[in-house]
Amino acid sequence: MSREMIGYVPQELVVDEKIVLGEYMESLLVESWMSYRILIALDEVGLGEEILEKNIGMLSGGEKVRLSI
Repeated sequence: MSREMIGYVPQELVVDEKIVLGEYMESLLVESWMSYRILIALDEVGLGEEILEKNIGMLSGGEKVRLSI
């Protein structure tokens, strides 16, 4: 018997779509020195550092899904 799990991740993030992604992600950090974790998380989901400069509203549905993981 397989123990795989299936989950649902919506494509829409519930945030102001005018915010730049990097600023939003930094606002979620407990301490500013933890910003290196953002780059690690992006790498783990196959996204490059350049995505941090985009407004959230400009991200594709797939990019939003990867970010929500």
